[in-house]
Amino acid sequence: MASTDSRPSSDFQAASPGGFANKVVRAVLARISDKQISFAVGKIYGLKVGGAAMAYFVQLAVAFYLGSTNYGVFALAWIIATTLGQICCCGFNDTTGRFLPAYLAVGDKARARGFVGFAFLFTSWVSVIVAGFLVITTVLAGPLFPEIYFWPVVLALLSVPALTFTHLKESVAVSRSLILSGLFPTYILRPLFLTLFTALVAIIAHNNTPKVAVLGLLLASFAVAVFQARFLAKPLMAELGLGEKIVERAHWLKTSLPLFLAQGFFVLTTSTDVLILSFFVLPDTLGIYFAAAKMVALLSFVHAAVASGITRRLSEAWAHNDLPLFKQQIQRGRLWMIVPTLLGAVILFLLAPFLLKMFGPEFIAGQPIVAILIAGVIAQAAGGPIQEALIVSGNQKAVSLIIGAFFILNLIFSLVLVRYFGMMGVAIASACTVSARIAVMFLFARLRSSFTAA
Repeated sequence: MASTDSRPSSDFQAASPGGFANKVVRAVLARISDKQISFAVGKIYGLKVGGAAMAYFVQLAVAFYLGSTNYGVFALAWIIATTLGQICCCGFNDTTGRFLPAYLAVGDKARARGFVGFAFLFTSWVSVIVAGFLVITTVLAGPLFPEIYFWPVVLALLSVPALTFTHLKESVAVSRSLILSGLFPTYILRPLFLTLFTALVAIIAHNNTPKVAVLGLLLASFAVAVFQARFLAKPLMAELGLGEKIVERAHWLKTSLPLFLAQGFFVLTTSTDVLILSFFVLPDTLGIYFAAAKMVALLSFVHAAVASGITRRLSEAWAHNDLPLFKQQIQRGRLWMIVPTLLGAVILFLLAPFLLKMFGPEFIAGQPIVAILIAGVIAQAAGGPIQEALIVSGNQKAVSLIIGAFFILNLIFSLVLVRYFGMMGVAIASACTVSARIAVMFLFARLRSSFTAA
């Protein structure tokens, strides 16, 4: 069987409504699909927002317990671990939403089994090698590290394989609408385990250093990976079953490599501000910025939830050559993203002083950061699921180039502005480059023949 994703974008030009009967069928299917997506998005958003709320209170407790200086060290270690955990997925967390639904939509279970098995094997080796190399490098370069950062960074690096595993499992689960099994361990259990393990380590060690909190993160990451594997084993087996595996390593790697670069640049872009600030400001200022950024991250879950829920439908519409439905899903996704994001932005802006003050009186200085970063999230929502649509339709190289270009611009702007405006400067650079990146993707999509009505 030929691969289901090998058509160029122009092939969608051949798709046509096909008469009144087809229009009626498509309208009925669209309404059913709309309800299914709405339900899936609701579950994803509910779990992510619930998890984000729990994570917020965990961060609040950690910040209160450690103080702004030690919390800044913990924030840097957290960013390093989560950034590498996503990058080590090597783009397979994106191609999962493209390949797996498409294979199963046409009944190609052999390739579906082969893809899932190869993705986990490949990313597991990559994450272990990357984490091991960086731990050895950090240890050898130990004298160059400020002592307060050394052990938290080493412990954070050790958690990378577990975080990579959970990110990929989550992508597989969401692509098959196994929302609860995929997201519950990551967004609900991990904050709970982080609190539990951090408290246990603190009681045993009798101190409140950032090393204690990062050790709690390490233990929580591996515990969540084990629980998630158990939660997903049965439903995935029921859908994929046992049998022949067709493995197309070269094809999957060729497709995933641009997305690996895109994902890497994207993740680095979202963490560039914290990483750059760590070189220019004291840990207490870094902690204030991180607290503000984590609050604004609550809004970004709208985009993530809608994108997760709609990517499968985009992939299925593309696999079936249904251009009108493909474009319709893009339009729905844009509406579902922008409306709740705007409402949430108003609420968050009004509550920001109170929420920041809960971290401690010094954290109120992060209020302007919240306002600036909110603007970037609104711009991202206005673009809708445009990045996901480009990936599904085979434009992953363009996505990679766009994200890479704006990563470099963000890096340059951040390095320039941080010297003059401190943490305000990196926030401005982040919001501006996010807005510009989404605008360029949208313009690119409008120029493609398959998106002219999107």
